[in-house]
Amino acid sequence: MVHLVVAIAATAPLAWRTGLPLGREPTPTVPRFNLWTLRWTADRLPHGFAGWWDAPIFAPNHGTFAWSEPQPLTGVAFAAARAVVGDERGYALILIATLALNGVAGAALARRLGASRRAALLAGILVQTVPFTWDQLGVLQLLALWPILAGMAATVAWAETGRARHAVAIGAAAAAGIATCGTLSFLGLLATAPATLVLVRRRWWRDPARWLGAGLAVATPMLLVGPVLVAQQQARLDGFRWRSETILAGSARPGDWIGGRTGPGLVLLALGLAGLWCWRRQRAAWFVAAAALIATVAALGLRLRVGSAEPWAFAVDHHDAFARLRSPYRATAIAQVALAVLSAGVLDRLLRRPPGPRRSRPAPWPPSPRRCRRLRRLAGAGPDRASCPGAGRVAAGAIAAHDGEDGAVAFLPAPTPRPRRSRPPPSGCSRRRARAWRW
Repeated sequence: MVHLVVAIAATAPLAWRTGLPLGREPTPTVPRFNLWTLRWTADRLPHGFAGWWDAPIFAPNHGTFAWSEPQPLTGVAFAAARAVVGDERGYALILIATLALNGVAGAALARRLGASRRAALLAGILVQTVPFTWDQLGVLQLLALWPILAGMAATVAWAETGRARHAVAIGAAAAAGIATCGTLSFLGLLATAPATLVLVRRRWWRDPARWLGAGLAVATPMLLVGPVLVAQQQARLDGFRWRSETILAGSARPGDWIGGRTGPGLVLLALGLAGLWCWRRQRAAWFVAAAALIATVAALGLRLRVGSAEPWAFAVDHHDAFARLRSPYRATAIAQVALAVLSAGVLDRLLRRPPGPRRSRPAPWPPSPRRCRRLRRLAGAGPDRASCPGAGRVAAGAIAAHDGEDGAVAFLPAPTPRPRRSRPPPSGCSRRRARAWRW
């Protein structure tokens, strides 16, 4: 609920006023096209998505819908929303829900790392308000970061427990990412898959349950969204590649990380590094940090150079998936939300109560005689069977004399007088408080 309120307040007055958010877009072209995309999916939903790929764009070509982000999951949610509130308000509702889910997933990942509820809540709010969100507020699909965070939380849970349901959750999060934004899902896989090696332990290689979990994590998205990927590939993407100049223009510069448009900002960077230091003994924290580091490097795109080698250019030349990625700088979104989650480590440390003098817990008072008589009646003890005042010779004798046929032996605390306080009551207190003080 808190993350929903934050999403509504951060995008105000979007929740109660008709309109489309622009972010830094100079014109509403991109938001309008996203709205049309969701409309097209919602229109084809009653027909079982028949002719979905043959959208009425770029006529007379066929399969042209594969050239854009299809967003099937977002389109289905939009179909339900627009039936109640209309097109533009439905779009606004989906955007607010996406930001709220980002906060919920970020808080869940912070809790998996060991943060308290308050620190995880603040980390989730930071995830909702990272700079990338406000820079790309007009591009709905680029705001759907919650599948990546949910997948990372499920990965940490699976590394800790090895349960099959967590492996299925990893695959379900990957499928949700593909069904909301293919670009972010590819970048998320590129960042988190190598980072998972931080969590791997030697004994896993001989554990059949771990291999089964890995198989479930891979098979789940194939079953859920595999047909969509295959159809999109067959429709138009087979052999499609962006020009190197276009990819270079969408690659981040090394100086953008500090104060640039794609950077997280000095405050978020400091909080993330401080949180990593507080959690430096946890493998899960280093897994999140490794994902952030890989995403930062991947954001450089064609500007990435290691000596004379150009790894991204090599990947573009030999793999079509990299050649279809027009803007690698969008990987900074993953780095920013990872830093926001890591900030929960230092926030947890700051929110702790200051250490004070330790107070020993007072010993529980023995029950009153009236309560002891009530306990005897409940236990069925009559005048001929009194309670034993503790373990010892009397209690052992009672157990030895019990034949086990006429009931059980109940050991009830014996009434003992409460010790009086040696100090006098405070001056000026009432008689009732003074009597209570003595005991």
